[in-house]
Amino acid sequence: MACSLLLVGLLGNNQHMQYTTRTCQGQYGVHGNNVRGAAGQSKQGQLVDSAPYYLGYGVTHAIALEGALKLKEITYAHCEGIFSSEFKHGPLSAVRQGYPVLFITAPGDEAMMINHVNEVTTRGGRAIAIAAEDPALRANVDDYLVIPEANRFLSPILLTLPAQLISYHMSVARGIDPDHPRNLSKTLTVD
Repeated sequence: MACSLLLVGLLGNNQHMQYTTRTCQGQYGVHGNNVRGAAGQSKQGQLVDSAPYYLGYGVTHAIALEGALKLKEITYAHCEGIFSSEFKHGPLSAVRQGYPVLFITAPGDEAMMINHVNEVTTRGGRAIAIAAEDPALRANVDDYLVIPEANRFLSPILLTLPAQLISYHMSVARGIDPDHPRNLSKTLTVD
């Protein structure tokens, strides 16, 4: 519902309410089984027991950093957010069979991300894309979390939702209460 309200507010047109509710919750699975599936099960392994990488490029780099931080905070798994072009300068050596790498992709960056996806999949890694529907990107990844289509500068808002929902579902699958993470203060204190 938050996804649909956000889109209605951004688009400024109430006729989109039914469409966005259906696409975010149903067809795209932003609140449904697709995110749960990516967070918990796969034919190649389980993200629940992993320390994945979140990769972003351009406007999605900050989303990768935020997604990785949220995963660390509420699942206690080590996770790194990295600019996808820099991934092959060291971190790529950690990729092994079934190792999960999430590619957060904005419209217009699909061709670049496919190159980075191929670096992971040729080493046996599990590539998970979070992006608007793109047949070429879908053909190159193992799992695909589809967000509604939006322009390049609004898509990071939509890409944040599944990135954080993956953290939530991973936390629940690990038996951790995501609302009360250990060792974190939810308030700012001044020294």
